[in-house]
Amino acid sequence: IRLKFSMKTVTSWFMGQKGAMRKFVSVLDGVILFFIFVVLFSYVFGGFGIDIAGYSILQSNELHKPLVQLLFLIFFRMCLFRQDIRGKMNSIESLVHSMDPLIKRSVVFGFFGFIIGILPRLSSIFLGETTRGGQGFDVDFVPTNLVNHFWQLMTQYIPKVLGLWTPAVQLYDYGIQSFYFLNGIFLVIVIFLISQAIISFLKPRWQEVKDIVRLRGLVFNPSQVFLVLPILICTAVIISQGSPATRYLFPLHGVVSIWTAIYLEKLRHKSKIFFTFALIGWCMFSAVGIYQTYVTHGIVRDFSIVEKPNRYSKIIEFCKEHEILHAYSGYGISAVGSFLSRGDLQIAEYTKDVWGWKIKERLAREDDFAIIVDGRNSSHLETYQKYLDGNLHSYSRNIVKGENSADDLYYIFSNFQGEAEIIDRLRSLIVG
Repeated sequence: IRLKFSMKTVTSWFMGQKGAMRKFVSVLDGVILFFIFVVLFSYVFGGFGIDIAGYSILQSNELHKPLVQLLFLIFFRMCLFRQDIRGKMNSIESLVHSMDPLIKRSVVFGFFGFIIGILPRLSSIFLGETTRGGQGFDVDFVPTNLVNHFWQLMTQYIPKVLGLWTPAVQLYDYGIQSFYFLNGIFLVIVIFLISQAIISFLKPRWQEVKDIVRLRGLVFNPSQVFLVLPILICTAVIISQGSPATRYLFPLHGVVSIWTAIYLEKLRHKSKIFFTFALIGWCMFSAVGIYQTYVTHGIVRDFSIVEKPNRYSKIIEFCKEHEILHAYSGYGISAVGSFLSRGDLQIAEYTKDVWGWKIKERLAREDDFAIIVDGRNSSHLETYQKYLDGNLHSYSRNIVKGENSADDLYYIFSNFQGEAEIIDRLRSLIVG
């Protein structure tokens, strides 16, 4: 079907329409098809908008508006000229009958699958539960914005998403210091590999690239996915109303990685020495980049892991000093307490409905345990304090200050003396 359509075919068909009325109706049919696309896009993805120089040309975030406009255009078209409607319907019917049965079956299954998938969305719109789509995709065709976005994309955001921006800036800022100079050498190797990979992949497919840009028919080849995807990503980022962002370009990183892997595979058969050298350079560049990221975030310093104080470190220290190996607490402490203590302290939730039921089953077999209550949770603290004072013979209460502020207090109850059944209820005293 694609081979039957081209700009030349559409232009010759339009010029062949007799009379100004038929030509106007042809343009109107094109507008109706465009509105059908806009309605489907807005209902599936949440919205669509076109701005030029800050002026809104088309907005479909209000989900009922494009549908009402579409119905009005269809009604206007039928009132204006309906003599050719039967002929168009017959043409569509003959096209369907001329299709291969396998293709026809696939189209039918795809259509019903689309209807089933979009039915919840349509029902929420018709019931009034959803009246407005999400942010959608807004585009702006101001020439200055297009040039600015293209420049930012090529000189800043693509190098950032490929991990080339930071090493280049550091090499420029710190000069020929040994570490940054060595990383600069790896940077040159990686840039060379990426450029060679792009040339190696695009050169034999350059005619396909030109046909894609010109919207010409193509003989399908699976590798065309890695041609179309970067073109669509870069085009979408350039025409978008907002500035480019690295998160939109993550698929481009995957495409470039695949191009590089294909090039390295070809290189392996030509020269194993150069292949090994390139692979080592790439791995060293990635390792240095990961290390610098950890240093920037304060995770590593001088090739050693930085142990940061956490809000529960004093609780863990107190329990270790007093040989408390098992405890019950709220969700926040129980979720990370065992991990931060490196398994020395096992903490389960003291609520009846818990997520970590396995650790609670293990702790149920332990006779000695403690209760840790966050002082900011006054209801839990009051519940435990009242129960302990009214039912136990004696117990120990200690207050541990947290790391953040003076109000960050934790109450640790232990050494319970009383009936075993009453003590056992402390494990699940909180409801909810």
